[in-house]
Amino acid sequence: VSSAPNTAPNTNAVDDIHLLTGVRDARTKLNLRGDGIKIAVIDTGVYYLHPALGGCFGPGCKVAFGYDFVGDSLDGIEVPVPDADPLDNCSSDSHGTHVAGIIAANASNLSIGTFATQYPFTGVAPEVTIGAYRVFGCSGGAGVDIIAAAMYQAADDGAHIINLSLGGPGLVDSFLARAASAVSAAGHIVLASAGNDGQAGIFAVGIPAVGTEVLAVASFDNTVMPSLLMNVDSVSYPYSTGQLNSSFNSQETLHVIVNGKCYSSFPIYFL
Repeated sequence: VSSAPNTAPNTNAVDDIHLLTGVRDARTKLNLRGDGIKIAVIDTGVYYLHPALGGCFGPGCKVAFGYDFVGDSLDGIEVPVPDADPLDNCSSDSHGTHVAGIIAANASNLSIGTFATQYPFTGVAPEVTIGAYRVFGCSGGAGVDIIAAAMYQAADDGAHIINLSLGGPGLVDSFLARAASAVSAAGHIVLASAGNDGQAGIFAVGIPAVGTEVLAVASFDNTVMPSLLMNVDSVSYPYSTGQLNSSFNSQETLHVIVNGKCYSSFPIYFL
């Protein structure tokens, strides 16, 4: 197996990770990148100081609006100490930063010290404006009243889309599900995590995702995987694409050569 440079110009290399999801087609064919759209992220807050997320907070920044409903010390028991700055600089995994990055990060040309990335990438819609609403402290959980308050505030602030990558057990007529449905019915798209309990069956979706006007989002794993086949002298052989190999660059051409004969050539995409 050998590699050879692809002489065709590559104008969308940074979008390769979005090939399978259709996001790359939305960008290149429909010119959709999120400009003019305001998305609220209700989560742990956002580490907006990261240059891929703009490095600042407020008007003119990528993370332009939001609120901290809890303060650092809230762990589900302590009294909330809200303030106007939704920076997350203390949680163990900065989940809200992770979510905001999937949505709108721009690391297509990032070379700043420890923030430099080996593989350039952008979020799904890198031109959206993010609103960060912090409902978790440095550790612990969040009350449904605080989460509902964040949804109402995001709606009042003009968010077109409100994302909640969070949830818990509950029914469609529970307070949080009804609150999310009301916000959605008022004209805001509300997205919520279906949860991480799919093995428990189809009735394991939690709140607020079970709201009647809420879009529940989940992922799934295939139990049966297709096999890649290569024909050599009229005989089909299954093969694996293996792991990322630093010898190849995205959109180079991979040649499969057996006994000096080239049997297959196809572009490589790192997804």
